[in-house]
Amino acid sequence: MKSNDLDFHESLQNTTTTILCNRLKTLRGKLREMNQHDLNKDSFKKVIPQLHNLVGHRDKYVKILASCCIADLLGLFAPDAPFTNSQLKQIFQLYYRQLKILGDPNHDHFSLAFELLETISNTDQIVLFCHLDQDDLITSLASDFIELKASSTVQVHLRTILQLIIESLNTIPDSFIDLLLNNMNKMTIELCDLCSDKLQRYVVLYFSNRLVSNIDELNELKKLHELILKIFENCPKLLLNVVPLLEEELKVENQTIRQIACTCLGVMFSQKGNRWIEFYPHVWKSWCERRHDKIAVIRLEWVEYLGTIIKLDPSTVGIAEQYLVEKLADPDHKVRSCAIKVCGEISIMHLDLLSNSIIKEMGTRCRDKNQLCRQEAIVALAKLFNLHSSRYPEVPTTLLNLLYLGDEEVNIVVEKCLVDYIFPKDEVPAKTKRLVEVYSKLDDRAKNAFHSVLSKMNGTSKNFGTLLEKCLDKQRDEEILEKIIDFLCQRLPDPKKANEAFKKFLNLKDRRLYQIMQKSMSPKSDYQDILKYKKDVKLTLEKHPAVNDVLSIYVNRTFLVIINKNIIEGLLQIIQSKSELSDSAELLIRNISKFYPDLYKTQISNFCTMIQDGINLDETIQALAHGVKVFPDEFPKSPEIVQVLLHLALSGDLLCSQNATVILSKCGYDNECKQILQLADSLTTDYEDLVPKLGSLLALSLHNTALYNQKNQEIMRFIITQVLMKNHTRDSEQDWVEFNELNNESKSKVLGIKILVKPLLVEKNEQIAQSVVKLLKTIILNDGELLKDESTSPATKSHLRLVAGKSLLKLAQQYSIDVLDIHLLGYLVQDSIYNVRNLFVAKLCKYIACKKLPSKYVNLLLLSAVEPDAELLDKVRSFIIRSSKEFQKEQHFAHFVHLLAHHPDFSLEHKDLQQFESYIKFYLEAVCNQENISLLYYISLQLKTIQDRHGKSSNLYIVSELCQLIIREDAAEHNWLLTTYPDKIGISRELFEKLDHNEATENSKKIYLEEIGYSSTRGKKPKQVVRKREKDDEDKENKKKRKEKEMQTPTRKSTRQRKVISPMVEVDSDEDFQ
Repeated sequence: MKSNDLDFHESLQNTTTTILCNRLKTLRGKLREMNQHDLNKDSFKKVIPQLHNLVGHRDKYVKILASCCIADLLGLFAPDAPFTNSQLKQIFQLYYRQLKILGDPNHDHFSLAFELLETISNTDQIVLFCHLDQDDLITSLASDFIELKASSTVQVHLRTILQLIIESLNTIPDSFIDLLLNNMNKMTIELCDLCSDKLQRYVVLYFSNRLVSNIDELNELKKLHELILKIFENCPKLLLNVVPLLEEELKVENQTIRQIACTCLGVMFSQKGNRWIEFYPHVWKSWCERRHDKIAVIRLEWVEYLGTIIKLDPSTVGIAEQYLVEKLADPDHKVRSCAIKVCGEISIMHLDLLSNSIIKEMGTRCRDKNQLCRQEAIVALAKLFNLHSSRYPEVPTTLLNLLYLGDEEVNIVVEKCLVDYIFPKDEVPAKTKRLVEVYSKLDDRAKNAFHSVLSKMNGTSKNFGTLLEKCLDKQRDEEILEKIIDFLCQRLPDPKKANEAFKKFLNLKDRRLYQIMQKSMSPKSDYQDILKYKKDVKLTLEKHPAVNDVLSIYVNRTFLVIINKNIIEGLLQIIQSKSELSDSAELLIRNISKFYPDLYKTQISNFCTMIQDGINLDETIQALAHGVKVFPDEFPKSPEIVQVLLHLALSGDLLCSQNATVILSKCGYDNECKQILQLADSLTTDYEDLVPKLGSLLALSLHNTALYNQKNQEIMRFIITQVLMKNHTRDSEQDWVEFNELNNESKSKVLGIKILVKPLLVEKNEQIAQSVVKLLKTIILNDGELLKDESTSPATKSHLRLVAGKSLLKLAQQYSIDVLDIHLLGYLVQDSIYNVRNLFVAKLCKYIACKKLPSKYVNLLLLSAVEPDAELLDKVRSFIIRSSKEFQKEQHFAHFVHLLAHHPDFSLEHKDLQQFESYIKFYLEAVCNQENISLLYYISLQLKTIQDRHGKSSNLYIVSELCQLIIREDAAEHNWLLTTYPDKIGISRELFEKLDHNEATENSKKIYLEEIGYSSTRGKKPKQVVRKREKDDEDKENKKKRKEKEMQTPTRKSTRQRKVISPMVEVDSDEDFQ
């Protein structure tokens, strides 16, 4: 017998099972010893049919042994098979049943099943079965293989068999593909990866057919795309040709399909480490076009994924940056908010990625009409600045200028950002340096806003401190507590919610918490202690969420974390260092002294030493003056410092002489003050010498009025005759320069007016006040000119108009001012010079907010309706909105109409009437609502039943008809119903007087606008104007008559306007008048 003949002559038929099994074992041993080389296939003729006959044997052991023998036999005969196709199908089914044993490692025949598997895997005989049209069986086999929980060794062989099946099949059944894709486990993932080249074609057909057939079944579509993402996660190679299908879905009309496709591609493109953007540039481009999708939800998801893409692959920012800028201005607020958030996260992770265009647009989003967008943008910019302050120094200016919006929610966010990010919790030296660096880079508007923040924090601290004191009282006065709470809640976005939170705060009755909060607001506390207190308070409040939301606002507003005594010491060190930051530190400490004089209590002796040593005299002496106003007893009783101050008061410059006099007056040095008063005896028109003397007398007039009044008449006479009514020098021909840039004669004029006014604020004197008011009116009336030769320079006249207007506002707080004189102040609201308008309006707003002026003054602000400067107009509009309760008082509307009727620009010219529509619309936009529109309409009707006490013209009736017309249009636009007002309202007898019944009836029927033909020109936008000067000469007689009538209908002044954006530096602060 040849070595490659099968040496087996036993029969496998007609024998017992035991004998059969033994013979099969023998046969298997013989087969495993053989190899394919020179195999004598004829020697197998007897055993082949006998083995096939055992395929259907009933004994399991026989079947597994027969399967192993057949597998070994096929391995020897490969690539041919000694069986017919029909027989092979039966054998394949036998294999399928025997391999199931592998799922049970404890099965008696497990080792034989594994050997069968190993043989099938190693001999590639599975290929024989791939051409038998057994798709169902192949799929079932694959399903069992995939679901089989077996050892890694078994898994390797199973995977090899499946790989052979895939590679051998001419056409892979769709069921097989479905099985693979929907059962992603370790084995199938490896299998797909190994066979990806062949499977790609079938995968794209699989999805193509299903995406088309399920186009109306959205749930099925979602499942398909979820499957795509699962495949992408595990074997992205399979999707090589599927991605273009998703691109087509981006363009369909169905919103849901576009959204699903956009999400799917977003996940793919945002996968870390892949290069799909590079592989599919057209798909990427199509996906990016979804940023313009008409559905906001799709745009929102697009932005979210773009953010992830950029964060994972910073190199894409160059492509996507312009897209982000677009989405920051998206029409939908949710998309804008998401874009802001994305930009914020990118900037934190990759500081150098974002360009200034994105930062600028984020700054614009800080003023977004949506609250969430505003908040996201503010916090994002603040965090960005905190991480990279040197690169984005403009951020604090952007944030502080938001305070001019007048939105309390914005204010709260900005204040928190100032505490947490702009001036973070560093050590004192670093924090002080950061404070000065930020302050030095703020523009003037932002500086004023920062000063406002400090002022607000100090004021809130005092009120909140009072609340804490009352909480600590053994016998609580509930009525007082309620009043304090009501006051504290006024400036919060939701006063009702805040009120409830405060009441819960009181009910905590946590004396330790109240005491810690007091210490955090104490000027005596060290900065590090304040930080510890704040942390303690935060932990306590967080246990009470209903209280925390509101009280955390007051923690930021009242705790001395931005400014404290250690910061003051740090500022003084910077000033003394004479570094590049010294000038900014000097300006900052000067302004801090106005708002936090309490912090200077411990520094008063240091200031005195610095003054004696001549260190930074202007800033130091001003800080000391603010300190001794509050703590005069802390001033050291040292003859040396008193003599230094007296010397400065008598011969120092303007700022030193004025503040030295304040200190000596406040600290009770009467003898020294008497010496200062003697300056009144040596006043001359040597203006260089006169300016500091007037500064000292100015301070004396306010802080030691009784002493000053001994020389008041002499000083007044000198000021009027020698200073105001004479011009010896000619100042700048510019319309405006800063106060410090005026020549000394012009400064003397401004100081002189202040000296005339200040004593009247301390001790009332009606007779003198009338004379001073007349002088001030004349200054405003004549455009700042008091001399017949009109030799006063433009800059000087601008300052004189401004100081006259502000002085009238101060006098109006204590004296009754005629209504037409109040109207006269409207000249300054519409002055030709921006700085005059801006500073006067700021002062007017301040006094209205503090309720220092009678309510009739609020209407002056409405003349800003035609303000040409957008920033100033926004500031006024914001103030009116904040103070809307004050403006909504019904008597104001009648006052407002009266003001317009006496406006110097009023005429029957149609273009002028259009201008007056702007005023009325400005008023209604700020004040009118569904609740009060009927009242306003009723008042405008009633104005035709009375007459103007100050003039018999028809102006009042024409303006009232304009109001009626615009109110009706406003009601129609908002679908508001104009109902009959049920009550009666009184008229101001100061402004109006009644008509008799017949006259009133006849006048009500008369339509003045129809008589002048005012209808066809309505609707054209009027020009923004400021006051204009009349260049034509007016004869003296007419001038005299006009003055005698106290400018009942004053003429406009100047059309020239000039904006110089920097605040006027005044030598007396607002505190001098408090």
